Amino acid sequence: MAASAGSNDHDTAMIRISTLPVNRDGLCDGLMASKVTHGSVGQGFSGRPISLPAMRWPEACWSVVYACIFWGGLALGLSLSILCFPLLATVAACINIFMLTISSRWIGGFPSDEKIQSMEDHVLRKYVQAHIQRSWTELQVSVGGEEVGCLAHSLSIRCKDDQAPTLLLVHGTGASSTSFSECFDLLAHDFHVLALDLPGFGRSTTELDSTAKGRHILSQTGVVFWVDFIEKFLESQDVQTVILLGHSYGAFISIHFAAKQPQRVSRLILLDSAGIFPTLGKLGCYWAVAFKFSIPQLFRYFLAPVGRWMCLVMFSPLGKDDESRYWFTVGQHPRGWGDRCIADDISLSWFGAYWKSPAINTLLNLMCPVMTVYGEEDGIMPIHQGRMLEELKGIPCIGVPKAGHSPFHDLDAPFLSAVVRDASQSCIGSERTVCLPAIWWHTYVSTFSTAYTSNVIEILYDVLRNSSEQ
Repeated sequence: MAASAGSNDHDTAMIRISTLPVNRDGLCDGLMASKVTHGSVGQGFSGRPISLPAMRWPEACWSVVYACIFWGGLALGLSLSILCFPLLATVAACINIFMLTISSRWIGGFPSDEKIQSMEDHVLRKYVQAHIQRSWTELQVSVGGEEVGCLAHSLSIRCKDDQAPTLLLVHGTGASSTSFSECFDLLAHDFHVLALDLPGFGRSTTELDSTAKGRHILSQTGVVFWVDFIEKFLESQDVQTVILLGHSYGAFISIHFAAKQPQRVSRLILLDSAGIFPTLGKLGCYWAVAFKFSIPQLFRYFLAPVGRWMCLVMFSPLGKDDESRYWFTVGQHPRGWGDRCIADDISLSWFGAYWKSPAINTLLNLMCPVMTVYGEEDGIMPIHQGRMLEELKGIPCIGVPKAGHSPFHDLDAPFLSAVVRDASQSCIGSERTVCLPAIWWHTYVSTFSTAYTSNVIEILYDVLRNSSEQ
């Protein structure tokens, strides 16, 4: 790492992105070794303090009011849930007993792997016309210095052109390789499509998934484990290089994989990537609460027996088909643990939240061609993040019209497929070095006040712009 000290008054370490070291876990360090000054302000490239905006009295009052309403409502809801739980459990038990008497196949626990695969086949038949090959591959991945057996589940479609490049798809949280099924046919016109399930989210498994202790061990390894898992998988498939496309948290993992295995990534496409900046959008604090407490996985953690009953019972009267049941089981599977890694990546206080280790330094250090793609109406990872990266290093940013956080589910599969095809040819790789200051990410907090959070984001972007211009 190349570092230089600032003045005596403001001792600031400058980090040259192109020479960031690799830490003991094999991932780029980011700001691990940088020095910081004492105080509560960010630092510009010259060492001049850049203060965050002082919160005016109206903003401060409204921020406190919003926080009190939010946490008070959450506490009230939790209290009512606890009070109603005995009644809910009694009703669930009665319905379960009744359904047992009529020998329902959906009772007696979570759907088996065979049933889940049957539901997955239903989804694939609905959206994919091309021939899909399903593979289960045995891998050995290091976890805490010990080799752990893994079973990797993947879907692949061969392009008619044998010389076509391989496109590796990495899904995000609460998803699986099937998430991209609406794009499979279109992508297969130009690529050998390879979609991988990540342990902790999709259908891939490990030896440690079956116990709470094992899942805790895996959740502590986080991105390091997934990077090694992807590396071992590509080795098993004898694939040397790929065009890597990651969505949401999968994009965050993909950035670190490209940093550790640059020779394997010919191009990197980030689709609504999580974890690049410490802030999310103006609603970042509210999303942080949802992910910190794994609210999308509420059934699995807090309502396990009743949640399973709901999974098995409620879809029939609602007229839902196997597709709805499949996505519910993917998000609520008892083997899941990946959401805890996301929770650990987020720091949450009573009045704000931020992403602990943003990937921006690692991303700007990549020498492979990179492109970002965002749904223009994404409220979780807004498109202005991609525009900022475009300013910093000329990384192309494409917006998908009328799409949210998952463009491939927003009836824009043709547009998205065309973007991926063009991105595989037009991604920009830059040898230009971008220098950033030793920024305190915890300074840039998303609060319950959306106006103040928007102001903080602009301040952060100004700091980054000033840094890159030096």
